[in-house]
Amino acid sequence: MDMKEGWEKRRFDEIMTPARVERCGDRTDLPILSITMRSGIVEQRDRFSKTIASVDRSNYKIVKDGQLVIAFPIDEGLVYTQDVAKEGIMSPAYNIWDVDYSLVNRNFLVSYFHSRFAFDYYKAKLRGSTQRRRSMDKEDLLSMPIPVPPISEQKRIVEELDLLNGIIEKNKTQLEELDKLAQSIFYDMFGDPVTNEKGWNVKTLKDVSTLINGRAYKQDELLNEGKYKVLRVGNFFTNSSYYYSNLELEENKYCDYGDLLFAWSASFGAFIWEGEKVIFHYHIWKVLYNESLLNKVFYCYLLNTMTNSFMNDLHGIGMMHLTKEGMEKYKLPLPHLSLQQEFADKISAIESMKAKVRQSLKEAEQLFNSRMDYYFN
Repeated sequence: MDMKEGWEKRRFDEIMTPARVERCGDRTDLPILSITMRSGIVEQRDRFSKTIASVDRSNYKIVKDGQLVIAFPIDEGLVYTQDVAKEGIMSPAYNIWDVDYSLVNRNFLVSYFHSRFAFDYYKAKLRGSTQRRRSMDKEDLLSMPIPVPPISEQKRIVEELDLLNGIIEKNKTQLEELDKLAQSIFYDMFGDPVTNEKGWNVKTLKDVSTLINGRAYKQDELLNEGKYKVLRVGNFFTNSSYYYSNLELEENKYCDYGDLLFAWSASFGAFIWEGEKVIFHYHIWKVLYNESLLNKVFYCYLLNTMTNSFMNDLHGIGMMHLTKEGMEKYKLPLPHLSLQQEFADKISAIESMKAKVRQSLKEAEQLFNSRMDYYFN
């Protein structure tokens, strides 16, 4: 790590020291805290709408304001300072550190621990074969290099990064509000599809659709590189990396641009695929539908609006899933096709606005990442 002029290079153990372990014991006045990848340290009741900690919390560690918490695996960004409460309790598995704030600004330190340089360092030093149980040797953590500019420079950097983060969060909020607007328009035009309060004609999902399963794969058939990209449920809901396959395409086991898909295992929802031709995994249905009765955009919103009802028919132990038979029995309200098209036109206008916001978000994130690289890499 080369230092900029006026900056020092310190080791982790020159700034952080192991905190004295204090246990919760029989105290009941302390909030229960959790550490998350993107939101940092939060109160469990705010994050999960309930407490998920063990009933017996006497062994939980007390974490004070300003202390650094490191959970595992560290390369998922589970390293933050506690700024939620004067004192809180956290899992006894977490490592707690005192920080010398005469050397570093708190937010500067957290930004550094989430920089590309830091993540590259974690990944190079982690040991162990089990993904979520990998750990870093103590000496590798203690010797981790940390850039330390003058405190005034740290504060200026934090202000700049906070400004860019504010723009990013504003764009994300705009996207959420546009999604809410689209959902509001749906209810205004069609009412609640479960109760069918507007009295539309009704058919079962099986009457108007055919659900086609994707391809089932053995683990060794999913490759990091290959001829065809494999679309899995995780690619819809997270930033999961794509797998590939060299197996030949089977009829109706692949999807193309514009196909309507429904993820039915672990996470649930309908999507209109807007990418290249890909193989879709067994836990996804391709939805073929009667185009004389249904507009694709309307149908996608209809399925997503009814997802909570579909949850009543979950099956399985551990990874819950929907069954094709359970889905096919559901009754769908079918407004006039012209009204569905009117809805689709309104959604098209909203999508145009979202495209502009997404472009603004992309540019803000690129600028944020470039500044992070400039300061920390």
